[in-house]
Amino acid sequence: MKNSVNENAKKNDFRFLGPERYYHVAGRQLDEKTNDGTDDFVNIQGNDEKTTFGSIIAVGIVAIAITSLVCIAVRPKAAEKLYSGNLAAAVYDEADIIGNDQSLSATLDEYLANTGICPVVYTVYDEEWKSEYDDLQTYALHVYADNYSDLQHFVVVCSIPENEAKLINQGEAVEAHYEVFAINGPGTNAFISESDLTRFCDHLSADLNNGSEPSAAFEGAFRKAINDADSKLHPYKGGFGKIFLTFLPVLIVTIIFVMVLVIVSRKYKRDRVALKESVSKA
Repeated sequence: MKNSVNENAKKNDFRFLGPERYYHVAGRQLDEKTNDGTDDFVNIQGNDEKTTFGSIIAVGIVAIAITSLVCIAVRPKAAEKLYSGNLAAAVYDEADIIGNDQSLSATLDEYLANTGICPVVYTVYDEEWKSEYDDLQTYALHVYADNYSDLQHFVVVCSIPENEAKLINQGEAVEAHYEVFAINGPGTNAFISESDLTRFCDHLSADLNNGSEPSAAFEGAFRKAINDADSKLHPYKGGFGKIFLTFLPVLIVTIIFVMVLVIVSRKYKRDRVALKESVSKA
């Protein structure tokens, strides 16, 4: 056995390390000084990677860096109230369907006071715009462009067929067909995102089509908008539960890296123990 291995080893590169001869066989050093007929491999090269203390530090640095980036990314930024100047909220009830305009106006004033965004409500007959515009969206865009240039108005247009509006005013029970569209100026984006706008219109349309009195439906939609704006003004308000949900991604990333550090540290410890045992045996 010894001779066969040595014959094979002679076909490979070899070198002398001190007074004993070692052959390199498949990346391993073969000790020729053994006399019991066995092949004594004293080292395995390239396959025995050890975990170092430096690798633990590197993992820790990466963990801190990535966790910090995630924390910055998910950290909610508080919105700032806009300067409202001489802006005034308004209700233009051309369809005459708002039953309690004073209460609705008070809610709109509260929204303006909290955010600096000027809300304006229009109610119109379908017949008023269908002869000139393809849809309510186009009509609402023209209303905004023709009347407001400060980019911080929030315009809501509600349309209803004229005959239905008149029956409602007469106290008749009518399955009214409302159509709603809202548009906000670019200056209001800190409070009104595209999804916020969609939710507002969906909430308002659902209440109207479920039979709610129009002024109550508008108040409910703007009351929800006030609560949403308050959350953006004070993102950390709302107790531990809200803070926990806000920073949940950071917690998950932290747990993952802690687990990685624990695994790397344990491997480092095992490697240290193995190294001490090999030294003591030598």
